[in-house]
Amino acid sequence: EVKIRGSYVRNGVDVTTFQIEKQFAPALFLNYGGAMVTSGSLSAQVGGFLSGSFNFLAASENDNTSTLSTGGTPTPAPGGRVIDTVTGFSKLEQNDTPISEVTQGLELTVTREGARGQYGIGSASAQGMARGSVLVSGTITIYFLNFTLYQLYKNETDSIISFAAIDDTGAGYIITLPAVTLMNPWIVAGGPDSDVVSEFEL
Repeated sequence: EVKIRGSYVRNGVDVTTFQIEKQFAPALFLNYGGAMVTSGSLSAQVGGFLSGSFNFLAASENDNTSTLSTGGTPTPAPGGRVIDTVTGFSKLEQNDTPISEVTQGLELTVTREGARGQYGIGSASAQGMARGSVLVSGTITIYFLNFTLYQLYKNETDSIISFAAIDDTGAGYIITLPAVTLMNPWIVAGGPDSDVVSEFEL
């Protein structure tokens, strides 16, 4: 199996923003200029689909009677099958080796800590956007089978954690966290004849 390590999230000096437009009617638009992604999340749970969300912080909001877009016709949403957590999710890997435990759930969150609009007297719009610093966190929930991951926590060992999300055409993404420390283990049996699960913060 080939691992492809491509684009990655990192702290830098550039502030990338978007122009977001909502259309409510043929001549009713709201435009959000200088919109910056401040956080994003991915979630994979048993019995569900791979889902995600993004939060934006905009420098300004303006109402218009016509579109500000210069890109022509809007691109339609993809029409393929939503990535599910059965055929569309690869086994969770630690240091490029599948873990022996069965994964029950995975949550990842990327946050720009300190991202904010920079305001000044005399204007309701932000005069600049502070980019903040990237913070990656999350949780994994697994069936408790052995002490392998627990020992990583006790030894404060950094690991590479990765998984693949694949669509119905065979294309997809490999998500890799290159330096993860497992924290705050929560190991519990819910009651008689119930499964023992463990949850770790990333």
